[in-house]
Amino acid sequence: MDSMFNKIRFLVFPVIFIYLSFYSANNHLKVIKILPQLFFTGHSNKTLASELPPIPTTMEKTWKLAKLYYTYHQLKNKNETEHKKEMENILTLIADMDERPAGSITEEKLNKIYNTISDSEKEVSTLSKIRGFFSFVNLMWFLGTIGIIVTIGPCLVVIIAPLASSFAALAQLIYQGIIMPCHILPIFEIGGYLLCFQFIVEGFRYNIESGFFIALLGILGSLAASYYSFIKSFERHNSPSDNDLLLYWFVQCGMLVPFSYYYESLLLSWAATIIFYTVIGFSFIPVGMGYYIGFRKDDTIFRSVITSMIVGIVFIILKMAKVSGKIIQVYQQPLTVFSSVVMFLGLLLYCSDHYYYRRQNERWYSLSYLFRQIIFLVFDLGYLYFGFVYGLEGLKNTALTYLVFFLTEKFLELCVYFKIDFSIITLAVSILMYYCSLYLHSNKDFIVSIFA
Repeated sequence: MDSMFNKIRFLVFPVIFIYLSFYSANNHLKVIKILPQLFFTGHSNKTLASELPPIPTTMEKTWKLAKLYYTYHQLKNKNETEHKKEMENILTLIADMDERPAGSITEEKLNKIYNTISDSEKEVSTLSKIRGFFSFVNLMWFLGTIGIIVTIGPCLVVIIAPLASSFAALAQLIYQGIIMPCHILPIFEIGGYLLCFQFIVEGFRYNIESGFFIALLGILGSLAASYYSFIKSFERHNSPSDNDLLLYWFVQCGMLVPFSYYYESLLLSWAATIIFYTVIGFSFIPVGMGYYIGFRKDDTIFRSVITSMIVGIVFIILKMAKVSGKIIQVYQQPLTVFSSVVMFLGLLLYCSDHYYYRRQNERWYSLSYLFRQIIFLVFDLGYLYFGFVYGLEGLKNTALTYLVFFLTEKFLELCVYFKIDFSIITLAVSILMYYCSLYLHSNKDFIVSIFA
């Protein structure tokens, strides 16, 4: 009963915060009118892309842009005054095509398109320098945000400690009369979440590039606040149970989802994906000069593999059905890559001859050796097919990598089983690969006829 109360006590404020995060992400124009403004630096909705001439990123956009450019100058040469409205509509169409606000494309920027495209094809272009500079600025901003979150507590201790030693009686009075009551009552807790939410809302006042790094302080601060809620809820116990820790990581994952969606941030979507897989049993554990990467327990392998299979199949179906959306675009890369890594790593362990004989009495591992290899190959070749045909790069690259691991593992197992020296089979396979490559290079017309 006490454990259940602790869980509910821990969940109250994080769940409210997650709800407010989703609400504010979908209604940010309403929310910024309610909360006060923090910074007075002047809000600019200009992004880096909006300050540069439009550069087409696909062949389709290049074709459309060329047609609009040609039409614009044809109208201008005929009679600029008479066709002014049509020319403005063309500039608006170009802005819409590049997902820019109306009025952001001027004739001056339109005329600079060719020079910008020509410059961008250089080894070190002006455009790459500008983007590189702002990437460096964003990195400094990110590190500064991490530094603030990590060091603000220790700095307060360093500043207050000398004063506390000089005024011991006053410090004891403040500690007993203010700090401890605020800790026991949820005053610090509520204040922390409100401050984080204020920074998040402040990010909504700026363009999405600058706003993300302003909101990031509140996002990371909310993770620290949820940790404080967790410690406070379980402080009477020596250590929380494994289920309590899983609940904590699940809450951390939920806090990142609304902001990864709003800012379309790969950084936050990758972080949320890694935390999600930590919940189901796959972990990265730093130990001294290395890392443990894998499954916490034997039981979590099955859960992680099945979850990854479901995630991969869902994204394949969405791709085949041509279903798209903002949340799908944000989480496609991290979920397809990470789910396929976890799935194939689990299947590779499951396919191992040595792993099977240690677990042969358990129900899930009682399938025949040959059937286990078929399971791996079906999923691996299926992922390769859908990865190549439907352009799912994460599935394709991961499946190809683990196919090499699988073939290497089977090669070594066969060598051990048939007691064949490694060097003999390696030599035979190498000669076969050499002559296959020589044949294919000597008969290029054969390859062209297959793909053409």
